[in-house]
Amino acid sequence: ARPLEVLERERGAVWAAVPTMVGRVLDAAAGADLSAVRAVTMGGAPVSPELRRRVREVFPGVSRGAGVSYGLTEAGGVVAAGLGPDLDRRPGSVGRPTPLVDVRIVDGEILVRSPAVMTAYWGSADNPVDAEGWLATGDRGHLDEDGFLFVTGRAKDVVIRAGENVSCPRVEEVLAAHPAVADVAVVGLPDGDLGERVAAAVVLRTACTEADLVAFARARLARHEVAASWWLRADPLPSNAAGKVVKAVLRETWPVASKISSCYTSGMTSVAQSRHVPGSFPLITDEALDELRTRIGQAFERPHPHVTEATRDSIRHWTLCICDTNPLY
Repeated sequence: ARPLEVLERERGAVWAAVPTMVGRVLDAAAGADLSAVRAVTMGGAPVSPELRRRVREVFPGVSRGAGVSYGLTEAGGVVAAGLGPDLDRRPGSVGRPTPLVDVRIVDGEILVRSPAVMTAYWGSADNPVDAEGWLATGDRGHLDEDGFLFVTGRAKDVVIRAGENVSCPRVEEVLAAHPAVADVAVVGLPDGDLGERVAAAVVLRTACTEADLVAFARARLARHEVAASWWLRADPLPSNAAGKVVKAVLRETWPVASKISSCYTSGMTSVAQSRHVPGSFPLITDEALDELRTRIGQAFERPHPHVTEATRDSIRHWTLCICDTNPLY
């Protein structure tokens, strides 16, 4: 990686980058001399505690841990920043607002005011800055009692699954802690039954199966937060020039087979709920299973222009195997 070469050759002491770039450098850092680096600051996207931990392992000179900053162009740059023990004691925080920056939370949204905040977008009637100079960032978050800021996601970076709001950054943070995960992005995909379903695109560092990730997620997330669709990939996630993941591209290019397999099985949840006992896996009767098998058979009799016969047979087999295990999940 070129950033790694530059850090090693130029003996850089301070490095600021987006989390995606930092993660890629860490993956390629074996054998590199990074002892000159004294500070690593990340921003522009959520920074997981696991990534900060890896920075401390790979950069021996970063004794106080990796720093995290939060900001946006409309605010003139950095809004809040944190470092070391302050962040260790407050996982998920981006630090305190910087001098001359005021931050407040209104209806869950982060508002910022400072001398550096823009006056308006050039040539646009859409102005997120009010008459008192408060910039509506479009980010959601909260302040704790010590004034540390926590960014919980974009105002629209949520999946609304059957009326339940699922925070994409929260799910991403959990999955990023899996040792086999190099990068992850969570999006919402349309679902005829649930409205949207949680979908996770995962770049693997080492071999790992979907079942492994599902088990890992179930142990740490609420049931409705666990991804129903998975895209395990070796290629990097699509990103813009700033290194931020472009989730719109992920949604548009999501594998069709993954979409269809979830769509064909989405009705099973509603059937199973008739015998769902809170705190346990949902159970269904043999009669309901027979009805479900009949419906699945009918569904797969209809050809789909984007699914081959072999793929359809594979999905049908997998779905019926699930039906033959009781309890159904």
